[in-house]
Amino acid sequence: MILKNICKMKKYLLDTHTLLWFVENNNSLSRKAKKILLEKDNIFFISIITFWELTIKVNIGKLNNKIPINELYNQIIKNYNTKILLLEYIHINVYENLELHHRDLKNMI
Repeated sequence: MILKNICKMKKYLLDTHTLLWFVENNNSLSRKAKKILLEKDNIFFISIITFWELTIKVNIGKLNNKIPINELYNQIIKNYNTKILLLEYIHINVYENLELHHRDLKNMI
């Protein structure tokens, strides 16, 4: 039984819009994506930069969230099998040698 559950487990990296659309129940999120996000056996990775980006969007008036970002963060951690990816100094070192394909800061990280 344990082995069967391990085989069902999948890992996903969520970007800012996917997380936002899921929380808002936005129709821009496909049915397939909603199904994946509701599957309790899945593991979701979210960059801490996502929450930073959401906070910036709220502060500059581009996002009218219904709940504060810190509450959203806590709900995601509590209710979903989520791992938060932290930004570390080594990432900055790698970035120095990274070829720039685009200029969007969050996508570079």
